[in-house]
Amino acid sequence: MALIKLQAGDLKTGLFRVTDLEQDAVSALRAAFAAPLDLQCLDLWTVVPGQDATGPIHRPIFSVFVERSDFTRADRSSRPVRELLGDLGMVRFAPQFLQYAGGQPVSRLAPLLPDSAWSTTPVSATWDQVRAECNQDRRLTTADRARVVVHIPVRDNSVALTIDDGPHPLVTPLFLDILRRHDVHATFFVVGKQTEEFPELLQRTVAAGHEIGNHTYSHPRLGQLAAVEALTELRAGARAIRNVCGQSAPLMRPPGGGLAEDMLRATAAADSTVVLWTHNTNDWLRPSPEQAAANALRDLRPGGIVLMHQGSMESVRALPLIIEGARERGLRLRPVGEMLRHAPVAAQPIADIMAKYEKHELGEE
Repeated sequence: MALIKLQAGDLKTGLFRVTDLEQDAVSALRAAFAAPLDLQCLDLWTVVPGQDATGPIHRPIFSVFVERSDFTRADRSSRPVRELLGDLGMVRFAPQFLQYAGGQPVSRLAPLLPDSAWSTTPVSATWDQVRAECNQDRRLTTADRARVVVHIPVRDNSVALTIDDGPHPLVTPLFLDILRRHDVHATFFVVGKQTEEFPELLQRTVAAGHEIGNHTYSHPRLGQLAAVEALTELRAGARAIRNVCGQSAPLMRPPGGGLAEDMLRATAAADSTVVLWTHNTNDWLRPSPEQAAANALRDLRPGGIVLMHQGSMESVRALPLIIEGARERGLRLRPVGEMLRHAPVAAQPIADIMAKYEKHELGEE
């Protein structure tokens, strides 16, 4: 796999012609697939030059994820470049696309976009509105019970496989392929900003039968936020997921796993169930695949919850080791929600949850 970035537009203004952008994108894809690397998947971005407080940046305004077989099939046709792009899957246009596309009115640009084009205003653009709505939620001060899952009281050999931090342009497709080949389904806790950046990857995850959970919008430590800020992160993350795939995400995982009273009130107001874990692969530290798998499998028993992350090739290589190791132990990897349907977890007083959490006794009962 490879990630390709092309510069589109004038260096000073960022303006470009849509036809030039499309032709450059297809030409780059042809060249990359023709290279001797035998690439099977490409994630192509076109970017325009920009500036922020940290210095020069490149703003992605167009992207498409392409598999070799799909591109080869589409490229055999003699259709116009725009129609070819439309056959490659979801072509994503950032909201800024119209701003830089030669200054043309939206009414004139709309016919220039492929039928498969996808674009939406990021939830962050309406952040103040989302926060104001959350600030009016009385449950932020009145909620006294929350649902937290650490270990699922199952009666069979099920364990939960959970994967955080995606979608990731290179790692997500590899995870999906490994899970498909092993006939395993998992719970993907996704970040709202990432779902907006890589919408097709979220849709592919859903289409493959996996469960989607909420990992907040921007990945902050929720336990360090005031209740209204925590609820804003949860609602913004949920809206981003719903905008992309039309699904709700009642399960959530706080980044880092830390709990606090304000955060638990926010999860209650969001009607969310907090999902922690029993076995952390610690793959975010990039141990060897064998060590990550050992972390997941050590003393793994029915009802356990395994935590993995998207972001590194070590995680990708560890995944089949974890699947095979679990099966050797007679365990079946499943999504969290599927297990909870047969073993629901009741809400508990927030004061009791925090007392157990502070004593490191949460999930021991």
